[in-house]
Amino acid sequence: MLMNTVASFEPVTFNAGSNLVQWTVPNGITKIHVDCVASKGKDDTAAGGNGGRVQCDLTVTAGQILYFTVGNIPTVTKTAVYNAADIRIGGKEYANRVIVAGGGGSSGHTGGRGGFYGGAGGGLTGQAGGKFTDSDPCNGGGGTQSNGGALGRTYSTYYYNWGTAGALGMGGTGGAYDSAIGGAGGAGYYGGGGGGCYAYYGSAGGGGGGGSSYTNANCSNVVHTQGYQDGAGYITISMV
Repeated sequence: MLMNTVASFEPVTFNAGSNLVQWTVPNGITKIHVDCVASKGKDDTAAGGNGGRVQCDLTVTAGQILYFTVGNIPTVTKTAVYNAADIRIGGKEYANRVIVAGGGGSSGHTGGRGGFYGGAGGGLTGQAGGKFTDSDPCNGGGGTQSNGGALGRTYSTYYYNWGTAGALGMGGTGGAYDSAIGGAGGAGYYGGGGGGCYAYYGSAGGGGGGGSSYTNANCSNVVHTQGYQDGAGYITISMV
């Protein structure tokens, strides 16, 4: 007599440092549960922003190839790296990402007047980084669903260096002048902006903005958590 069988698989976790690791959907599986968590930004004078989290159910087909990427925590304050976590289907490019958890922005480095916190990654819009004053917005903005975060700038007429804006996938680079360094933006669906800096009787480095998270139409029961992970990211997939 034939026995009925239920398709199943054991949970699988991909840790930080995984770069386009391939996984094939087993026979009989039509939906998986995803827990996608990005890495935080670099700690410098202040704390880097925590990474974002996306939890959802993803519709799949048997034999389909999924690619998993989990970026590491940045190691250089002003340098943007891919610290987001994502799943890609149908190719290996940013355009093939179906789930993205936004990475945290890196903290700025002080030159005597402050180095400000990195913005938290995640949510539909990442958090902006910390800044010196409202009139000198040297912080990077958070990434959104359609644009990278704004660059950190300064209205100072003295010595300064602006950051660069975030872009699809990647955060912006932090500016640097003298001993002050702006934090890089976190990666994400769209990356956060890089922090700027300036020097005037001491210098300050703005925090990088957090990257945004994203899910496409094949995702259901979506929960976004901004600023979830104070550490390295991961992706775990399991049965629904």
